[in-house]
Amino acid sequence: MFKSYLAFWKNYVNFEGTTTRSDYWLAILLHFIIYVSLIFGAIFFSAVTAFRVSDFSFSVTIALMAVLLLYSLAIFIPSLSIMVRRLRDAGFHWALMFLQLIPFGGFVLFVLTCLPSKVTSDYQEQIYDAPTFSDDDDDFSDVEF
Repeated sequence: MFKSYLAFWKNYVNFEGTTTRSDYWLAILLHFIIYVSLIFGAIFFSAVTAFRVSDFSFSVTIALMAVLLLYSLAIFIPSLSIMVRRLRDAGFHWALMFLQLIPFGGFVLFVLTCLPSKVTSDYQEQIYDAPTFSDDDDDFSDVEF
């Protein structure tokens, strides 16, 4: 999981190439875990502030909300790049990421990112043009000594 998250940050402005389904969803899962923990921390300290007036709890709540805002801003561009690479890997055009701007488009985008990788023709040519070796090639009958 952390390997995928590290790859997410290493390729933060890489809009070329592809990203596997597992790398995409493991990075998204870790983002979700970070968001939930920050939000629950902020809710906890705001509840403590509501029942007991304390400057410390209020300060921690504000700090957690600021960290959440900064984290959201920090992952904005990398999230776009990983989505572009995932859509390419699934065989779709990158502009489909704008579907999330229309109603129910986010669900369609969710389905598209869940689809398996498609092998492109360039990749197929690399695989099928590679030399193949079989056990019959071991006889060396055509070699002169």
